[in-house]
Amino acid sequence: MNGLIESILLIQAIGHMMTYKPLNIAQFAKLAGVSRTTVSMVFNNHPKIPKTTKEKVRQAAKKFGYQPSMVARSLRSKKTQIIGLMLPSITNPFFPQIVKGVEDPALEEGYSVILCNFDEKIEKESLYFQIFENRWVDGIIFSGVTGDRQEASYIDEMQRKGTPIVFIDRGLEGHLDDVMMINNEEAAYKGTKHFIDSGHRRIGFINGPRA
Repeated sequence: MNGLIESILLIQAIGHMMTYKPLNIAQFAKLAGVSRTTVSMVFNNHPKIPKTTKEKVRQAAKKFGYQPSMVARSLRSKKTQIIGLMLPSITNPFFPQIVKGVEDPALEEGYSVILCNFDEKIEKESLYFQIFENRWVDGIIFSGVTGDRQEASYIDEMQRKGTPIVFIDRGLEGHLDDVMMINNEEAAYKGTKHFIDSGHRRIGFINGPRA
């Protein structure tokens, strides 16, 4: 009996999902008591919209379950509010902090982050570049593998099409103006000097695998 009831409820739920149609912008604007233009400007965080109006529209969106069509917005603005983050290995304890450092401020600015872990494999890296090339992203944050010609060709093609790419931790010849990384030599010097100034003389060094 319980199984029959569960089946009936499941069928009803599926039927509801099939018949449910989300509100379009015109329907929602009427319910919220504002114009379509105002709705659009609120969800694009336009600076000319008063805070009170923004709050009114967002509260109405919660009440009526309205969500703007990301596809429509992307087609109009040519932007997706999506950033691609390509990292060589999330098992490296260095990179989870990078993910957090990218994701938190991105969300605050209304961006989503797609994380791609390519396991130090040029084949996977190339695949992700192809995916990003076919599906718009507003920019790519990238830490590469080898800096070989194939990697460079994908980067050149993405930038030629207007997709900005910022490199982290590892640069690429010809793109060194867009790199964010620490000065490892200076950091090693300061760390060693600190030990020496503290009276230590037998100083060990543990190095990771060579890139």
